[in-house]
Amino acid sequence: MRKVPLIPGHIGWVAFIVALCLPWLGEAAPAVGPLPTRGDYQVENWDSDDGLPQNSVTAICQALDGYLWLGTKNGLVRFDGVQCRVFSPDTTPAFPGNRITCLFADSKQRLWFGVGGNGVGCLVAEQLQIHP
Repeated sequence: MRKVPLIPGHIGWVAFIVALCLPWLGEAAPAVGPLPTRGDYQVENWDSDDGLPQNSVTAICQALDGYLWLGTKNGLVRFDGVQCRVFSPDTTPAFPGNRITCLFADSKQRLWFGVGGNGVGCLVAEQLQIHP
Protein backbone atom coordinates (compact mmCIF):
# COMPACT_ATOMS: atom_id res chain seq x y z
CA MET A 1 0.00 0.00 0.00
CA ARG A 2 1.32 3.38 -0.99
CA LYS A 3 1.38 6.18 1.61
CA VAL A 4 -0.02 9.47 0.41
CA PRO A 5 1.43 12.52 2.14
CA LEU A 6 -1.11 14.89 3.63
CA ILE A 7 -1.05 17.93 1.43
CA PRO A 8 -3.44 20.90 1.40
CA GLY A 9 -5.68 19.19 -1.18
CA HIS A 10 -6.28 16.29 1.22
CA ILE A 11 -7.08 18.55 4.21
CA GLY A 12 -10.41 19.40 2.59
CA TRP A 13 -11.29 15.69 2.39
CA VAL A 14 -10.31 15.09 6.01
CA ALA A 15 -12.49 18.01 7.14
CA PHE A 16 -15.35 16.67 5.00
CA ILE A 17 -15.14 13.19 6.58
CA VAL A 18 -14.94 14.63 10.10
CA ALA A 19 -17.98 16.82 9.36
CA LEU A 20 -19.91 13.73 8.22
CA CYS A 21 -19.09 11.92 11.48
CA LEU A 22 -20.01 14.77 13.84
CA PRO A 23 -23.78 14.05 13.90
CA TRP A 24 -23.12 10.51 15.17
CA LEU A 25 -20.70 11.75 17.82
CA GLY A 26 -23.39 14.08 19.18
CA GLU A 27 -25.79 11.16 19.72
CA ALA A 28 -23.61 9.52 22.36
CA ALA A 29 -25.29 8.99 25.72
CA PRO A 30 -24.61 11.73 28.25
CA ALA A 31 -22.02 10.84 30.88
CA VAL A 32 -24.10 11.77 33.93
CA GLY A 33 -27.67 11.87 32.70
CA PRO A 34 -30.00 14.81 32.53
CA LEU A 35 -29.52 17.75 34.84
CA PRO A 36 -31.89 17.83 37.80
CA THR A 37 -34.66 20.37 37.73
CA ARG A 38 -35.39 22.87 40.47
CA GLY A 39 -38.18 20.66 41.82
CA ASP A 40 -35.70 17.81 42.51
CA TYR A 41 -34.18 19.61 45.51
CA GLN A 42 -35.48 20.29 48.98
CA VAL A 43 -34.22 23.59 50.38
CA GLU A 44 -34.20 24.37 54.08
CA ASN A 45 -32.74 27.44 55.74
CA TRP A 46 -31.02 27.11 59.10
CA ASP A 47 -30.24 30.12 61.28
CA SER A 48 -29.66 31.08 64.90
CA ASP A 49 -33.22 30.04 65.77
CA ASP A 50 -32.29 26.50 64.66
CA GLY A 51 -29.05 26.19 66.65
CA LEU A 52 -26.43 28.15 64.71
CA PRO A 53 -24.48 30.45 67.03
CA GLN A 54 -24.64 33.20 64.42
CA ASN A 55 -26.21 33.60 60.96
CA SER A 56 -23.02 34.31 58.96
CA VAL A 57 -21.19 31.20 57.77
CA THR A 58 -17.53 31.88 56.96
CA ALA A 59 -16.43 28.35 55.98
CA ILE A 60 -18.04 25.01 55.17
CA CYS A 61 -16.64 21.48 54.90
CA GLN A 62 -18.01 17.94 54.86
CA ALA A 63 -15.95 15.36 56.74
CA LEU A 64 -15.55 11.72 55.72
CA ASP A 65 -17.99 10.65 58.44
CA GLY A 66 -20.71 12.70 56.73
CA TYR A 67 -20.97 15.56 59.20
CA LEU A 68 -21.21 19.04 57.77
CA TRP A 69 -18.91 21.49 59.55
CA LEU A 70 -19.61 25.21 59.48
CA GLY A 71 -17.33 28.02 60.54
CA THR A 72 -19.03 31.14 61.88
CA LYS A 73 -17.99 34.36 63.60
CA ASN A 74 -19.17 32.81 66.88
CA GLY A 75 -17.65 29.34 66.73
CA LEU A 76 -17.45 26.02 64.93
CA VAL A 77 -20.62 24.02 64.25
CA ARG A 78 -21.08 20.31 63.56
CA PHE A 79 -24.34 19.70 61.71
CA ASP A 80 -25.75 16.19 61.31
CA GLY A 81 -28.77 17.13 59.22
CA VAL A 82 -31.02 17.48 62.25
CA GLN A 83 -29.24 19.51 64.90
CA CYS A 84 -26.20 21.71 65.45
CA ARG A 85 -23.46 21.16 68.01
CA VAL A 86 -21.46 24.31 68.71
CA PHE A 87 -17.78 24.41 69.65
CA SER A 88 -16.77 27.83 71.00
CA PRO A 89 -15.12 29.33 74.10
CA ASP A 90 -18.61 29.41 75.65
CA THR A 91 -19.24 25.67 75.17
CA THR A 92 -15.65 24.36 75.20
CA PRO A 93 -13.39 26.41 77.53
CA ALA A 94 -10.15 25.39 75.79
CA PHE A 95 -11.45 26.49 72.40
CA PRO A 96 -9.05 29.14 71.01
CA GLY A 97 -11.55 31.73 69.76
CA ASN A 98 -14.86 32.43 68.08
CA ARG A 99 -14.01 33.56 64.55
CA ILE A 100 -13.49 30.50 62.31
CA THR A 101 -11.79 31.52 59.07
CA CYS A 102 -11.25 28.21 57.25
CA LEU A 103 -11.95 24.47 57.49
CA PHE A 104 -10.27 21.35 56.12
CA ALA A 105 -11.11 17.67 56.68
CA ASP A 106 -8.17 15.37 55.98
CA SER A 107 -8.05 11.68 55.07
CA LYS A 108 -7.27 10.69 58.68
CA GLN A 109 -10.67 12.01 59.85
CA ARG A 110 -9.20 15.12 61.45
CA LEU A 111 -10.90 18.47 61.10
CA TRP A 112 -8.50 21.40 60.84
CA PHE A 113 -9.74 24.95 61.34
CA GLY A 114 -8.25 28.41 61.37
CA VAL A 115 -9.20 30.71 64.23
CA GLY A 116 -8.85 34.39 63.37
CA GLY A 117 -5.69 35.64 65.07
CA ASN A 118 -5.38 32.58 67.34
CA GLY A 119 -3.70 29.93 65.21
CA VAL A 120 -4.93 26.59 63.96
CA GLY A 121 -7.05 24.04 65.76
CA CYS A 122 -7.65 20.37 65.08
CA LEU A 123 -10.50 18.12 66.19
CA VAL A 124 -9.73 14.42 66.33
CA ALA A 125 -12.71 12.33 67.50
CA GLU A 126 -14.03 15.53 69.07
CA GLN A 127 -10.82 15.98 71.08
CA LEU A 128 -9.39 19.46 70.65
CA GLN A 129 -5.75 20.15 69.73
CA ILE A 130 -4.46 23.72 69.43
CA HIS A 131 -1.48 24.75 67.29
CA PRO A 132 -0.72 28.44 68.01
